[in-house]
Amino acid sequence: SAAGSAQRTPGRGVAVVDVGAGNGCLALLAAILLDGYAVLIDHTLPPKELRVEEKVPEPYRGRILRIDGDVADLDVWQDLVPLLKQHGAEQAVLVAKHLCGVGTDLALGLVQRWRRGPAPGAAGGGGVALVGAVLATCCGHKIGAADRESFAVLHAGDAYLDGLTGGEPGRLRELLALCTRCVAWRTTAGALGSRITALQVRAAELFEDVLQRPRLSALQRVFPAAAEVLFVPKERSPQNRCLLAGTAGGLRLAGLGGRAGDGQEEFSRALRAARAELLAATGGGPVDLRPHGFVSAKYDYDGT
Repeated sequence: SAAGSAQRTPGRGVAVVDVGAGNGCLALLAAILLDGYAVLIDHTLPPKELRVEEKVPEPYRGRILRIDGDVADLDVWQDLVPLLKQHGAEQAVLVAKHLCGVGTDLALGLVQRWRRGPAPGAAGGGGVALVGAVLATCCGHKIGAADRESFAVLHAGDAYLDGLTGGEPGRLRELLALCTRCVAWRTTAGALGSRITALQVRAAELFEDVLQRPRLSALQRVFPAAAEVLFVPKERSPQNRCLLAGTAGGLRLAGLGGRAGDGQEEFSRALRAARAELLAATGGGPVDLRPHGFVSAKYDYDGT
């Protein structure tokens, strides 16, 4: 029954690990659909008014786990995997929504460390498989001088970048400086008073391709399949690129190369079960996720 399902303990051994989670709403919604846990990783804990665990009914609060720390320094086998194993997780998917600039690449570093496994004899061991990743990228223009160095180190030896630069570190830094200066032409072309031309927009797309190609290659090296998609029309948002990685079958279910409707029935069943569970926990009412106490003139929200 719905009432019974609301009291169940997450039982499928799945965790959604959200890097740069912020309020945590996305990870929790995904975790509810998968009947698992939401693990929220942030450099700094967000204000209490923004945290999803402060807004959801009690049965859901136990599904939310937080880790505070810099993703670049996170030790998968000491900081993350033991926490997942403690809660019975056997598999995990990683999501990163719009990590600005080099944030995507730091998250990719975490993905690579996890997929490659622990060093022989390392404390913590394995036991939790990272089976997929979804990374929405944005703000290449925010990759400044220091971050360009991080990008170069994280993607050292990438065949595509080496082909463009002859493998010379100095030329790679110059290429990254050019790309990161110009990618914003695409996203600011529609601004009031903009003089950016259609040719500049196309050039910006190509510069962004240069940044995305090694990211995609990094995923292809550690997962059976990976692809880049545009997840919304550019008229809705110019920051619309997303990297998907997992199994070939998983990508087909996500709509890449499969038949129309593949996976839709299974998703609909999970959605209906999650909805019934939530309504049972709330007594049939909605959950208010708005950040009370914060005011937004842009969205005409007075904080109440």
